[in-house]
Amino acid sequence: MTASKNDPAYAIVRDPSRAVGRVTLSGDIDIDAAAELERAFEALAGPDIVIDLRKVRTVASAFFSALVHLRWRLPDSRIAIVGANDTVRKTFRAVGADVFVTLAP
Repeated sequence: MTASKNDPAYAIVRDPSRAVGRVTLSGDIDIDAAAELERAFEALAGPDIVIDLRKVRTVASAFFSALVHLRWRLPDSRIAIVGANDTVRKTFRAVGADVFVTLAP
């Protein structure tokens, strides 16, 4: 199935099993996802935050902007990024985001 021009190239799903501490993303996380991503990250709370990127192809500056805001809002929380592919991991390292989050396998 291919996406139409009106279908987003991403998905943001809050995990009901850990409603306030986990979010699952998929697709290409870019400027089109920015507003929804900010809202999803605003809903996160707790000492352990998990952002699941297993189904994400690419991330753009909008993702990192939302991530910086999340870190600023929750300075004492552990933020774990799980399932990032090699391209996404390289992007994390290139922008220095691997310094303030944990890149888990």
